[in-house]
Amino acid sequence: MVLRSRSKVSFVISGTPVDSNGGTVSSHDRNLSLSIPAGAVFSAVNITTESLSQYPFGAVNGTVYLLGPEGTQFAKPVQLTIKYDPSSLPPGTDESGIRIAKLIAGAWHDVSGFTVDTNAKTVTTSITSFSTYGLLPPRIPITDNTVYVADSIPAGSSVYFTELPKAVSYLCVNLPEGEQGTVLIQTNHELAVNSLAFACDIKIEADSGITGRITGPGALPLVIDAAGAINLAGFIVSNAGGVILNANRDIELSGNTFPDDTEIDIGGVSEVPFPAGVAPASVPKLMKGAGDIHSSGTTITKNVFGKN
Repeated sequence: MVLRSRSKVSFVISGTPVDSNGGTVSSHDRNLSLSIPAGAVFSAVNITTESLSQYPFGAVNGTVYLLGPEGTQFAKPVQLTIKYDPSSLPPGTDESGIRIAKLIAGAWHDVSGFTVDTNAKTVTTSITSFSTYGLLPPRIPITDNTVYVADSIPAGSSVYFTELPKAVSYLCVNLPEGEQGTVLIQTNHELAVNSLAFACDIKIEADSGITGRITGPGALPLVIDAAGAINLAGFIVSNAGGVILNANRDIELSGNTFPDDTEIDIGGVSEVPFPAGVAPASVPKLMKGAGDIHSSGTTITKNVFGKN
């Protein structure tokens, strides 16, 4: 995952705060506009926007904005319009398929209920809170919904990667809604991962004869954060700072080895410690939360498991 970084300047896009009367405001570059209805806020709010130059893989260049104050909630829907430059799209892009997405926990989530105006080169939707928003190109069909991580990328291939986060991001951006995808590891080399966040239903597994190896950032925890399920098979995961698996649905583990101080959290808000050596197979009997842990041949020691 490429971490977002804010541009150096925050631009206040309203000369005066927006109050309960509402108003229309625009970004500094005029590529983003907000139409705020009367009654959307109950007191004056100083609205800001930041054009981001770094963000998770997949967004169209020049269309990603952090709207602030981040987290602001509106009593009535606010109309958001983002303009795009056709030259920033992949060659041959069907502009009618452009999507608008919201960045949540480092992963793009499609926003429903948007319209594309291919004449004005804009995408418009209604939002009820401020966060980071951006445009995504149309989904690219992927054979068998599978991408690969290997030592090198074959000439002309768009589904091979040398970095796991990029493979995951590419698959999630293009995976059809409601379908499952696979990231197949075809290298025995260590894959360096600082953190991994995704919002699609995927399985990350080592290919036959391959031992997948994931190394974390060192002293800090390696965080794998999924809006849905986490499904890992055939990995040795090592990191001095431990590992945190955070999923909103089931966690499927098969043939993995995790380091000491591993935390597994399924939609959890509290933690329940288990003594070292607890068999992972016994965990579903003890879990209460949004999902279950299913494990086969996985070794985890010094566990901390989250629950609702």
